[in-house]
Amino acid sequence: MFEAFGLGFSYGIGLSLMLGTVFFALIKFGLSNGYKAGLAIAAGVIASDLLFILLAFWFTNRSNELIQANQQWVLLFGGIFILLFGLIGFFTRIEPKEYKASSHQANLLKLVALGFTLNVTNPVNFFAWVAIQSILVTKAYSDVMQISFLMASLMAIGMVEVSIASISKKAGTKINGSLIYNINKGIQVLFALIGLYLIVTAILHWYT
Repeated sequence: MFEAFGLGFSYGIGLSLMLGTVFFALIKFGLSNGYKAGLAIAAGVIASDLLFILLAFWFTNRSNELIQANQQWVLLFGGIFILLFGLIGFFTRIEPKEYKASSHQANLLKLVALGFTLNVTNPVNFFAWVAIQSILVTKAYSDVMQISFLMASLMAIGMVEVSIASISKKAGTKINGSLIYNINKGIQVLFALIGLYLIVTAILHWYT
């Protein structure tokens, strides 16, 4: 269970550090509202992720026998998805931008809704949860281990997003867009390597 928790926590950190609309919203509103903005946006993101996780659970439970009978294919296609997820993010050019603090305090309820909307309208997030849930099934994780993995992921997402908003508040206009861009590139490479590992694992299963 500790292994599942650790892997889940790492997965959540990786998801949180991907450059995207949620990441930029955390910086934008964090400049003026600090950790409060992070808590509000993270609450919305986690709520939408819980929805995705429930749907992923439903899908994998309905397809459990099929997944178990085709473990190598699940690992292969799951690995390809994560590999492409990383490669597309790595080669997608996003211009580093400068951030300015707003002069007014944001409505926290609106930030919760913003976090939910930005996250739930990105279909990649849903497929990411389905892919990881399917992989957990192939690894014969028990229900407790799967829940431990997923809860650790959500915990990491919340902690990282609050931290991003808090750091934005403290750093103010000194935030370096290029540094953020480079950190994201590193995370994309990590996802690509994880995907490659899963692909190699699937291929080796066919020859052992």
